[in-house]
Amino acid sequence: MAGLTPAAQDRLFFLGIGLSACAVIGLMRRMLIQYQQSAIVEQSESKPQYITQDVEDSLKLSTLDKLLDSPNYSIQETTAIIICERALHDGSTVDALLFTITRPAHATREQGIRALTMMMNSSTVTMISKPKTYAALVKCLEYSITDYKHNDYDSDWDNWQLRDVVEQGCLLVLAQLVNKFGVEGIIKARFVERWLVKEPWGGADDDERQLNFMDSLTKHFRLNELCLPLFRDDAGKKALEDAKLLPAGKIIYHESEVDVKMTNGEGTAGEDFEEIFADSSRRRRDQTSEEEHLRRRHREAMVLNDGYTQRILWEDSEARIGMRRRGPTKKIPRFSSQGSSPMGNTNTSASHVMESIANEEGNSSVAVSYREGDSTTPVVDKISVGNRNIFAIGEKLVPNLEQHHSDGTSRSIGGQREEDDLMLFASVIMLMVQDKVSGEPCRNLRLHLKFAQHFERSPGLRQVTVHYRFLRNILLYNDLLAAISSGNQTLRDYGQSTSVITVNSDSPPSGDSLTMVAFTRNTYYFPILLSRIANRDKMVSIADIEVWDGNMFWLPSFSSAEIAGAASTTDLQRSSVSVGNEFENLLISEIYRNAARVLYYQRLHHEPEESEPGSSGPEDEPSYTSHIRHFTSILLANLRSLPLGSAYESSLLLPIGIIATEIRDISDRADVLSRLQLLENRFQLNQFRRFREKISAYWEASEKQNLKQEFTCDAILLG
Repeated sequence: MAGLTPAAQDRLFFLGIGLSACAVIGLMRRMLIQYQQSAIVEQSESKPQYITQDVEDSLKLSTLDKLLDSPNYSIQETTAIIICERALHDGSTVDALLFTITRPAHATREQGIRALTMMMNSSTVTMISKPKTYAALVKCLEYSITDYKHNDYDSDWDNWQLRDVVEQGCLLVLAQLVNKFGVEGIIKARFVERWLVKEPWGGADDDERQLNFMDSLTKHFRLNELCLPLFRDDAGKKALEDAKLLPAGKIIYHESEVDVKMTNGEGTAGEDFEEIFADSSRRRRDQTSEEEHLRRRHREAMVLNDGYTQRILWEDSEARIGMRRRGPTKKIPRFSSQGSSPMGNTNTSASHVMESIANEEGNSSVAVSYREGDSTTPVVDKISVGNRNIFAIGEKLVPNLEQHHSDGTSRSIGGQREEDDLMLFASVIMLMVQDKVSGEPCRNLRLHLKFAQHFERSPGLRQVTVHYRFLRNILLYNDLLAAISSGNQTLRDYGQSTSVITVNSDSPPSGDSLTMVAFTRNTYYFPILLSRIANRDKMVSIADIEVWDGNMFWLPSFSSAEIAGAASTTDLQRSSVSVGNEFENLLISEIYRNAARVLYYQRLHHEPEESEPGSSGPEDEPSYTSHIRHFTSILLANLRSLPLGSAYESSLLLPIGIIATEIRDISDRADVLSRLQLLENRFQLNQFRRFREKISAYWEASEKQNLKQEFTCDAILLG
């Protein structure tokens, strides 16, 4: 065997050296790891040490004083807890602290309140709940009023962090006491009169101060930990009213008094709450204006079926449906009050009703379709005004009327089917409401309203059923809207059996004061007042608006109350939709009160020859404009404070419609339009869209000095 060459020997040598080096490195690493692990010293787990109550009690004050200076924060914290617990169980120590916080010196009070706040928490606050504690804290707050200059109220930010530490400490302790024991203690200590009323709430007068305070209640401010419990308590609310932080004399019904029993999401008054508060994100029906008009007419045809004779026949369906043989359509010529109609002396008959409507609408004629028979006493099936078919009635039109024959005799056409009268009246009211919520043109709404008004005026129409009273309340409300928008007289006042009591600032009302109070607390006091303002009653004064108690149950949206006789709040049976909290109740009442004030001064401004009772005459007219602007600004501020999603949002169109012509500021207009857009998204009703379009068009025209827009009718009638 030949020997290895020198090159091969070199390779073998280097291979051996490499293997030896790898073995040495691996061995050294293993030895180092073992050495490291053997060098680790494991720490023994320390056993927890507890300080027993006996050990705490044995500690002397000198020892505790030294422990407070310990560099260990845990020892400092434990020592502080021991000292606080000892102080809480020592009555003399607590009394000394309370005495300290009532000293005039700021440094002394600061030391005392810091010690007191350190001792207090939700479990230990019980130990200091006594009258002297409330008195001492309120006394300390009184000194804080002059300790530094307080910042004025600002609705955009909470000034809590800018308060002095002493004031913060007192309010924190009071908040813990109120949260656990209620507001009785701070009411007895006169917290409202001695400190809260002295806060700089801003405003040039009491109205603005009250507005700012009510606005603060809607914010998430720290001070509301005390203010909101006061507002919810009867005695606390009375103290706030006495301090003029809230408007006085308002009756706010508790939620327990107006709650409605629910049955499958529907109230006992028929309100579908699940539908009212449904998600506003549902898809809107996409329809053209022609499709909406056709759909509305189909609904009218179904609604106006009297249930006994035959259904409505419009032009597009009259050829298809021949359930009855009809005679020719005759034109009724125009006639004056001295003339006579082809139907004889029927001043309150349907032909006269529709003739009057035609005169007011500017149409050329009224057409009546009737069956063949006695031409002097036709049985009317359908009435048309111009090119528009109104309704078909069947056997009779208006209850308790008489048709006069040519020979002077007459026969009654009512009293045989009284349910038809109610059905006719209900059909017209339903059409009127349907036109309103669907945003139909104002002319359609006026047409139904005018016929309902004539129907209501008919002699012998004295129905006393609950259903008729419900429909009549809707008619009276919409008649009131029409009077406010157009300046015409109302059909009649709400609550005719109630005597009118006027409250003048110059001459107090005579008679029994209890009668006046009962009247001002009548549910229908406010609509009666609006009706008198709309009718330009010279006996109405601004004081009549001020004495209103804020009762909102007269609105059709919130009430189906029935008045069986004299209007008395004790006889009312309220059935209301779910309302908001007491603050929302108060806020919506103030919105309507300010709207009434604006309407009152608008009437005086447009008729300068009629001066306000107590004024000097027409020379006071310039002051009306300032009053209008003042109350308009307050109403807009109230509107901003009303929470989104409030149960009262559906009732905002009437006050907005009253003040819309007075809004000048661009930002105010933007706020109103934004709120209306939110209402449209929430309720998915076209009336909010049409209302928004009308006031936008009016404002655009006012900028161009072209005020020929039909604003008031379309806007306020949609309320």
